[in-house]
Amino acid sequence: MSSGTDCEKYITFDDAVDTKIFTFFKELSEYRDFLVELNKLFATGTNIDQNIEKFRGSVNNNAMKGKLNDLKKSNLSKGCLTRLIEELAKCDFNLYKEFLSKVKIFHSQSSEISLKGLTEKELNVACKVSLSVAKSI
Repeated sequence: MSSGTDCEKYITFDDAVDTKIFTFFKELSEYRDFLVELNKLFATGTNIDQNIEKFRGSVNNNAMKGKLNDLKKSNLSKGCLTRLIEELAKCDFNLYKEFLSKVKIFHSQSSEISLKGLTEKELNVACKVSLSVAKSI
């Protein structure tokens, strides 16, 4: 896709090329599921630290690993866990692949001058008027 007279490009995401981005969203979905499971374990108080460490070992994202460290039993409270689950429940992680495949990030977009020239040219053709009339429009 191009725009303006500069024919600028855009960036898209591909799960075969941008594996880190797709892996992050997959892990975020797994993190939400893990918190729900951890909430169930919290009621019994069994194996919380072990489960956190086991899940932490399966995660690649450093920020998420830090959050898991914060969840250790000594820092974990029922209210904190409930708030995390409520925040993550607002997100639908099932659609991340579809969403990322549709995202386009435009860089080096056409300047105002370039778009002005393109607009005048389009008006010239569409209205069948001279370039000077298109400029005044």
